[in-house]
Amino acid sequence: NRKDILNIKVQTQRIDKVYDIKQTNSKLGKGNFGFVVKGKDKITGQTRAIKIIKIEKLMKVDADLATLEREFTILRNMDHPNIVKLYEVYKDEKYLYFVMEYLEGENLYEGFIKRNDNVNEKRIRDLFFQIIKAVQYMHKNGIAHRDIKPENIMFVHANTDKIKLIDFGVSKYFFDPDAPTKEITLRTKTGSLFYISPEIASNYKKYDHRCDVWSAGVLLYIMVSGVPPFFDMNPMVVTEKVKNIDYSLKEEVWAMVSKELIDLIKHMLSPLDYRYTTDQVLEHPWMKMPFEEKRHTFDLKTVRSFFFGAKLAKYVREIITASVSETDVKNLGNVFVEIDDDGDGLIS
Repeated sequence: NRKDILNIKVQTQRIDKVYDIKQTNSKLGKGNFGFVVKGKDKITGQTRAIKIIKIEKLMKVDADLATLEREFTILRNMDHPNIVKLYEVYKDEKYLYFVMEYLEGENLYEGFIKRNDNVNEKRIRDLFFQIIKAVQYMHKNGIAHRDIKPENIMFVHANTDKIKLIDFGVSKYFFDPDAPTKEITLRTKTGSLFYISPEIASNYKKYDHRCDVWSAGVLLYIMVSGVPPFFDMNPMVVTEKVKNIDYSLKEEVWAMVSKELIDLIKHMLSPLDYRYTTDQVLEHPWMKMPFEEKRHTFDLKTVRSFFFGAKLAKYVREIITASVSETDVKNLGNVFVEIDDDGDGLIS
């Protein structure tokens, strides 16, 4: 029975006994197999994002079934202040219900890169620090995200710089949580064109979790300059530029930032054998140096010509975009990230 293939632990109660789900005027997004709505916990009153998936459609496509199971198995096992939280899974005769943290903010592109509002090196670092801490936590727990990009990073709400990593559809374990010494080879060519690493673009037989560090380096470059380091209208040219690590730091904006920032980007956008780990990124001088509040701007025409409309943001519409209602633990989460030095999600 294909229904038994989806090995996801579900709650025994009916979801409508726990959550008030108003499907009318509360849809947050729609995908191939269902949609996302707001739901309110009947006891606490907290808002959740609930991904509702029609089982009948899901059972017809093997690949999507495996992807869904992997995504939510990974989400269920993660608990970090900068990663979206999966709370519960419910099931009835027709639907699966994934109860997620509700993030009401925009993605990083819409809320920061495109807006070009209050851009300075310190703010870039504050945002980047949260991204790297999330990736470090994943790597410490044997998970490669494999699709780090601006639309997979969400602001918790409009009036905060608190951000969370989302969308684990192509994430994968690179070691077995039950057998940490047993390495699982990463082979699948996956990711988004402007963010894939040279070893993936070159169809190497295998690669490792440092592909996320490369993607984070691309993201950092974009946060500073507004455009990708490897760009062309022809995807084949982009791929060749990535393979050859052919990018420029000669534009005017790079004369306005610290030499430490440029040095960090060079260490992240480097061949696999020389590329930094997340631990090394966090130990780099740029991550610790003091800053003056000095702004710089970029060429918005160039930015908009690349990110035309919602080109890069289209994927995020089909996943859960939600906002935190757990305001009582927000500050604790910030403190936790600061003191969790080794990034494994545990405090010694």
